[in-house]
Amino acid sequence: MTALVLLLLSPALAGAADPTVGQTVVRQGPAVASDLYAFGGGVDVQADVEGDLVAGGGRVVNGKRVQGNLIVAAGSVEIGGAVMRNVRAAGGAVTISGRVARNVNAGGGTVVVTPDGVIEGRARLVGGEVRMAGTVAKKLYAAGAVVVIGGEVQGDVELVAQEIEVLPSARIKGHLTYWSPRDARISPKAQIEGSITHNLPELPRALARTGAALFTVSRLLFVIGLIVTAIALFLLFPGFTRLAAQTIGSDPLKSLGLGALLCVTVPVVAILIMFTMRWALRPSSRAPGARSSWGCSAWWWLSVSWR
Repeated sequence: MTALVLLLLSPALAGAADPTVGQTVVRQGPAVASDLYAFGGGVDVQADVEGDLVAGGGRVVNGKRVQGNLIVAAGSVEIGGAVMRNVRAAGGAVTISGRVARNVNAGGGTVVVTPDGVIEGRARLVGGEVRMAGTVAKKLYAAGAVVVIGGEVQGDVELVAQEIEVLPSARIKGHLTYWSPRDARISPKAQIEGSITHNLPELPRALARTGAALFTVSRLLFVIGLIVTAIALFLLFPGFTRLAAQTIGSDPLKSLGLGALLCVTVPVVAILIMFTMRWALRPSSRAPGARSSWGCSAWWWLSVSWR
């Protein structure tokens, strides 16, 4: 799968502006005329990016305009600039205080949209604690142990949580539907133009919605992980990565068949080696030659499988 991602990303990586990896990565000054890929213990992007921004690290901060998509995975994510397309973010703490022109998918321990945050599309927020104090122009989906709504949502709102609170500053122009074992704490000063529906978390329906939320986050993390792995391979081994991408592109069926074969043979070989080592280390009354024949058989299988 990583090889496929390498194949898809290799043209973009080749045209990226100075991909960088380091303990601390700071990008500022003139605008980046293409995609930007940055990874490090700390990543601080204070320059406009005309393409996509893909970043990962201990802490990632974006304070300027991104013309394309923003894809980020980090311990701490802070999005303070303008993103003209979509945001996909995962981290221990995700904070959105800028403007996003399309949709947001975010998951983490805590997910916060500050009062200055504006999402002009729909938002899917999943975390241990979710706080939405900004503006969402379309539908809001939120799931977590605690969900607090204090901003404006111009569409419907769907919430799944143990504890739900709607603050006096909340403005919901659509319907509010939530699943919780407890009644939501809704301030009398909150403005909700549509209906309010409280669904008890019946097991099948709750599992389905929780599973859908977890699937969204896991899919997001999986895709980001593949992209980060592919980009890291490119940055660390650029020659090998280009060669691998060219090989896959020139003969994809052969590469797919070889990959499938290795997926089958490698576990078998590992099991054979495990039993061979166990047999070789086990005290036995068998002749030494018998133990050696087991070892030779395993190594013969290994050499044949990798040809």
